[in-house]
Parts: sequence; structure tokens; C-alpha cells
Amino acid sequence: MEAKGAADGKVLAWDPLELAHIEAAVVAADHAELLQRRLDAELERAEPKDSLLASLSAEIRRQRSAITEHMTKVPLLAGVSAGKSVQHQSAAAARWGAGRPMRRVK
Repeated sequence: MEAKGAADGKVLAWDPLELAHIEAAVVAADHAELLQRRLDAELERAEPKDSLLASLSAEIRRQRSAITEHMTKVPLLAGVSAGKSVQHQSAAAARWGAGRPMRRVK
């Protein structure tokens, strides 16, 4: 953020709502890490409890989902997404690419 502001000659800062989302994402990440440690410890037992494994796994998924949800609320990060795979790009190009003739709607 500092680099972006320096390039534009501005001082950029998070607003209170963005800070709240970032802090909530950090808390969720911390919880997910603690839950992962507990899950790893349970998996090391001679006979791990299936119900505990299921509940820990579900809670880890919920925490990771919360991280994603919070980070999509931060504008600078909202536009960042994973690139499409080569397979998806070639399929889209075949369907909608420049090689297709223009259709006229009457």
C-alpha cells in the first residue's frame, strides 16, 4: 500500500471499516491455525476420534471461508482473483474468440 501511494504521490490509509475486516481476517487466520494444530495432534493419536476430526475440519473450513469473505470486503484486494487456467482460456477463446464470425440480431 505504501508503494502504491508513493508511486501516486499520495499517502494511502485504510478506513475504519477496512481495518475491521483486515483485523477480523487476522483473527480468523489465527483461529484456523490453532484448530489445525489441534487437528494435527488428534491425527497423531493411536485412535483419533472421528467426531472430533470432523468437527475440527469443518471449523477450519469455516474459518478459511471467513478469511476469504473479510478480504473480499477490502477494496484494494477485492479485484485480485486467480487467473483462469489455460484450459478455460482456450475454451472461452474457441467459444467467443475472434475466430468466430459476427452474428447479427434481427
